[in-house]
Amino acid sequence: MSYNLKALIKKLVLFILLLIVLDYTTGSVLKYFYFKHDSIIGNTTTYVANYADQQLLVIGSSHAVHHYVAKQLADSVHLSCYNTGARGNYLLYSYAMLKCVLQRYTPKIIILDIRADEFSVNPAGYDHLSSLLPYYDQHPEIRSIINQRSAFEKIKVLSKTYQFNSQLFSIINRNIYKNKTEFKADSLLGFIPLTDTIKTVFKGNYYTDSAIDQNYVNVYKSFLTECLKRHIKVFVFISPVLPKLRSNTRTSQIAAKIATDTHVPFFDFANDDRFKNKVYFFDDEHLNINGAKRYTSVIIEKIKQIKPLSVQ
Repeated sequence: MSYNLKALIKKLVLFILLLIVLDYTTGSVLKYFYFKHDSIIGNTTTYVANYADQQLLVIGSSHAVHHYVAKQLADSVHLSCYNTGARGNYLLYSYAMLKCVLQRYTPKIIILDIRADEFSVNPAGYDHLSSLLPYYDQHPEIRSIINQRSAFEKIKVLSKTYQFNSQLFSIINRNIYKNKTEFKADSLLGFIPLTDTIKTVFKGNYYTDSAIDQNYVNVYKSFLTECLKRHIKVFVFISPVLPKLRSNTRTSQIAAKIATDTHVPFFDFANDDRFKNKVYFFDDEHLNINGAKRYTSVIIEKIKQIKPLSVQ
């Protein structure tokens, strides 16, 4: 081997080692500042993944976080409650949160809220798993879910910087431009109320049928199965939307069939006439605080009808 080739290989090895050290150092710094504050309001994912211990959990997307008044639920069914819903996330995220929770303890009741088009082909369901990348190392139970983001995800996550680069804005915001109330106890128990009322209602076809992603269907099955294995009373709900739907969506039909087969209570309120009034909505598919309180009352009735509250 010529001297020039040996020198080139040596430089290449040193360069790779430098990149590894730089990546590890940068990733460690980002990790420190990301987890520096045990914020409940500022980072629901951290709270749910590491600390939540309530007996009743609401799990889902923005529909969950805005539609289920946790304190109202807790006071009515006499169980501690937390709303783990996360805006901009979907069923894969919900399943990951369930896996984290079950790693620590077994809740008594879980309310799973799914969208009326939850099983439709939707790349965002995978893309938004980036919010879970900071938890990849400390939560091996969710790695198989995160790895579904791409064919090369297992390789990408070897980079410590990659695990946090999608959270740069959040890290800066939480450590420099601090909200004085951000790190206080979450008196709303995860629920985020919307106070405005919609002005203009969508007039077209809402939740038009599209191709079904079978992986989402399988994740839904796994979610229910894992709850049942742990003897958790699980309920599945589809929240109201304001525009009138022409019929039940394919997601609703599939989800209802699976729930029936597994003896899981399932309720679809997407087309419920009781909520077809804009006074209850912030936008076309999110209830405002008035709608959320009314909807939560309906949910409580359904839980009480099916579940003797002496669940142990």
